[in-house]
Amino acid sequence: MNHETLFNKLLTNDETFINKSIKTKNLNLNLSKARIPTQTYIMFNSLTKEINLIKKFKSFFSKNTHNISEKISVNHHQLRSNKSNFYTKEKNRLIKFINTIHKKNIITDIVQIGIGGSYIGPKSIHEALTFQTIKTTNKTKLNGHFITSLDPLEFKTYVQPLNPKTTLFILASKSGHTQEIIANLNLLKEWWKTHQLPLKTLPKHCISLTTKGSPIDKPEISENRFYIDKAIGGRFSTTSVIGLCIIGLCFGVKTIEEFLSGAANMDKNATNPTCDTNLSLAAAWEHIWQHTIKKSTSRAIIPYSFALQTFPLFIQQLICESNGKSVNHHANTISYKTAPIIVTGTGTNAQHSFFQLLHQGTDIIPVEFIGIKDNNNYNNQSENQAKKLLNANMYAQIEALQLGQSAKNKHYILKGKKPSSLLLLNDISPYIMGQLIAYYENKTIFEGLIWNINSFDQLGVELGKKLIPKFISQ
Repeated sequence: MNHETLFNKLLTNDETFINKSIKTKNLNLNLSKARIPTQTYIMFNSLTKEINLIKKFKSFFSKNTHNISEKISVNHHQLRSNKSNFYTKEKNRLIKFINTIHKKNIITDIVQIGIGGSYIGPKSIHEALTFQTIKTTNKTKLNGHFITSLDPLEFKTYVQPLNPKTTLFILASKSGHTQEIIANLNLLKEWWKTHQLPLKTLPKHCISLTTKGSPIDKPEISENRFYIDKAIGGRFSTTSVIGLCIIGLCFGVKTIEEFLSGAANMDKNATNPTCDTNLSLAAAWEHIWQHTIKKSTSRAIIPYSFALQTFPLFIQQLICESNGKSVNHHANTISYKTAPIIVTGTGTNAQHSFFQLLHQGTDIIPVEFIGIKDNNNYNNQSENQAKKLLNANMYAQIEALQLGQSAKNKHYILKGKKPSSLLLLNDISPYIMGQLIAYYENKTIFEGLIWNINSFDQLGVELGKKLIPKFISQ
């Protein structure tokens, strides 16, 4: 089917809008303020069937040809499969290693060095689970830190207070030759020497997460090496050893199993045939409606949760790097809009930053809210009241965007009718964070399939890298 024809089917004169929530046990996607016409929503389900969307999605669970430009399979769903494969064997090796580290009870800190998918996904999950342990007054097993920048100031800031004898360094890079890994490894060696420690002892304190045979897959760099392969895209690698290593070291191996189980549960949900029960599918069609049909060029993603403050950056990478494309599977230029630019912020901070533009600016920017239920499970009444106030702010903004405000003085007019959606989580836990990661991965895949683009390469990232030597030599 011609995709312009497909998208035209979503247009309607229907002025009634859906009032619908799609729920699982732990997640609730509320689309009642997304301003999706009832007839359009019906077409979402009809077109899902017409273009065999669920059948295409299910093909990701085995060897496939979805990354057509690089001619490799897309295998990240197999990371949380209960079938015995290369990835489960690496996970089991990793778990054995983590248990050994915990039993020795020597290491206190873990530093993960990486960029892109080797940084933002793992950091988002680590951060969420760390704040959850603070909320419940539990303690992490080990302290986690992340370094991603080429700026030596970042390395110095995070590493200077640490004791090298009680610290492990994770070198996370699929290719093993990213400039950030090389530069920070050199900084690490210099730091190691400033503590009068011989360089030959550094590999005992290093863990490589990479592909076999890469430049950091060497015993002189790290004694402990765990693997992924080229079929795992960086932004889809959080449920691989890239994310599991620091999560397991900091929170225990039980966390790994719960995290993967949550992701597998959401993968199963994504095979449901209609938007009525398939959260990722419903969210993808809402995204298509706002940005391809209604032609919004931006999207705001705002969690009302301190624990999720970094998570929108993961979504930003996932959406923009996956679906920031302008040619289809046949390498033909497309005429419709694909991924929008993602604007991020957190809770009431965002309200006092750019929400003014959302309410009274000239562009209509859909807002994706992420919230945590009020469960009264904090330690005292004041904490529970503060949480209720936070969520009250979120619901007030959703309603204000929808209703707007009339006034005689034009300065006070808010037009309203601004679309938004709300993803409400029951709580923060390893299982729910696994669900959240898979929900957004699958949503992004559905969008790419609907747009008929390759969501699994990032060739636009490479040009700048090729030009770097020109400027170093100047």
